[in-house]
Amino acid sequence: MKNWCDTCSKAPRENCATWQILKMKEVNLCNDWVGASALDKQEGGDHYKKLKIQPMEYSMANKLDACQHTVIKYVTRFRDKNGVEDLRKAIHTLEMLIEFEERQSS
Repeated sequence: MKNWCDTCSKAPRENCATWQILKMKEVNLCNDWVGASALDKQEGGDHYKKLKIQPMEYSMANKLDACQHTVIKYVTRFRDKNGVEDLRKAIHTLEMLIEFEERQSS
């Protein structure tokens, strides 16, 4: 019997993205960063790395879908990256989420 995910109990650990993200800090994912987590490095800035909780960690732990995660990501980084442009992206993503939700409920 496989080890089931501690967070969702729906999938074997090796198939569960939530479990894998939450356990990243315990795994060496890059030979250049021995003992470090993928969350300890960032390509293209430090607007996520400097946070106490990164948007990806929050999203995976709370099982958010892609639209929810994207809104969190844009709103979290807007002051450090693209300013109002990121807020507009967040609004656009919310508009898409509303459309998806309305389609599902009809």
